[in-house]
This record gives sequence, C-alpha cells and structure tokens, in this order.
Amino acid sequence: MMKIRRRVLAGIPATALAIGILAFAAPAPAQAAQQVSYYSSWNTCSLRMDRLAQQGYTIIQGCTADAYVNGTPVRWRLMYQ
Repeated sequence: MMKIRRRVLAGIPATALAIGILAFAAPAPAQAAQQVSYYSSWNTCSLRMDRLAQQGYTIIQGCTADAYVNGTPVRWRLMYQ
C-alpha cells in the first residue's frame, strides 16, 4: 500500500507541470491584418506601394483601378499586409 501511494504522490508534480505548461502555453502569433488604401491617382498609389515595399510590408495586390467614370479609372486600390 505504501509503494502505491508513493508512486501516486511522485507522479503528481509531473502531471501538474504538464497541465501548467499546456494551460499557459503562448498562443500562435496572429497574422497581421490586411490593409487596403485608396488613391485618386495611379502615380500616388505607385509611390506609396514602393515605399511600403521598402519598409518591409508585403504587397498583396498592387495598384488596381476599382472605380471608373465613363470608362476612365478614377480610383486605385492598394492591398498590403
């Protein structure tokens, strides 16, 4: 009876440690949120895209026309992360 009790008591710290590690394990880091910016000129959008790329941002979608008036683009969208 004494040997069984010792084995059970000896296993308690290891079990508690395992539970503590699992309970307080750091969650995986979340991915950065995708950002969208709009520009009224392609040139401004292109300059901003170049600067963001130099700063280490990931360009998801470059300057893309997304609004038109009489078939002429009037707004450009830049998506980055």
